[in-house]
Amino acid sequence: MTKTENRKKAVGIGIKPLGAGIALGVIVITLMLFLGSLLISGEKVPESFSEVIIPIAALFGGVFGGLLAGKQNRGNYVLTGLIVGLMLFGVRMILVLFNDNALMLNSTAVNVLIFLLLGSFFGGLMAGKKRKRHKK
Repeated sequence: MTKTENRKKAVGIGIKPLGAGIALGVIVITLMLFLGSLLISGEKVPESFSEVIIPIAALFGGVFGGLLAGKQNRGNYVLTGLIVGLMLFGVRMILVLFNDNALMLNSTAVNVLIFLLLGSFFGGLMAGKKRKRHKK
């Protein structure tokens, strides 16, 4: 592989994971809207559901970001995604402590998207950092 090829790859690192995060976010938001329509029609969605889906979204974001940024040594990137997801989950718990309205459904959909994007961005960023070690 030539230096220019490597450089092109390094530039593309930040963009790909973000795209994956957005795509995943769209899927999750459609799921959320579907759940919202269920809620309006009178079906009850368990409150713990939002507590479960947000960290999952963060984990997915991190893992996808990592996988897209680096093709070798995938385990590292999955681990990075898990760490990012756990960190974001901690942030989420703090937000819940300070603001009880964070449990509302419409903000849940927004939260999921934000956490997905953050997860994929940081997952890709950390995976990208590991790869750029050879620069002088």
